[in-house]
Amino acid sequence: AYRNQISKSIVRVYAQYKTKQGLLTACSSGLFYDNHILTCKHSVAESIEFQNDVHNIAKKNFSTLTLKKEQLERKLSYLSEQHKHELIECKISYENNLKGLLSNDVRLDLENTIQSLKQQILYLQQRIAFLQNELEQYVQNYGHSITNSSRRNKTPTQQ
Repeated sequence: AYRNQISKSIVRVYAQYKTKQGLLTACSSGLFYDNHILTCKHSVAESIEFQNDVHNIAKKNFSTLTLKKEQLERKLSYLSEQHKHELIECKISYENNLKGLLSNDVRLDLENTIQSLKQQILYLQQRIAFLQNELEQYVQNYGHSITNSSRRNKTPTQQ
């Protein structure tokens, strides 16, 4: 009976030991899981901080570039106006010099000739565009273009 009681006591102590060992294992794995979660949270926090830093740097760079762009636009506008003014002064100076060199009739005749030539150039440019369009339509419709050699081989009556 005494042995039986000792045996039961050993079994009970062993069962308690196994139960405590299971609890320790569960707690240990729980701690490992908690440490893993803590590490993940720390990594996420670092990643968020890094992303915020990158965003702030990008925002700062964008602001800097925007200011630089605005400065360059103002400078370009200023230089453009300055060049327009210089061109006007140059034109006035040229006209004054031209007036001094040419009589009024000759100057008017020259200005009319220049205007006429400008109109002729405009007409010729329009005519070239029209003929180019016609040629492109011809090539599209017939699939080939007239070459210089085929024109040379034709007699004047064939052309």
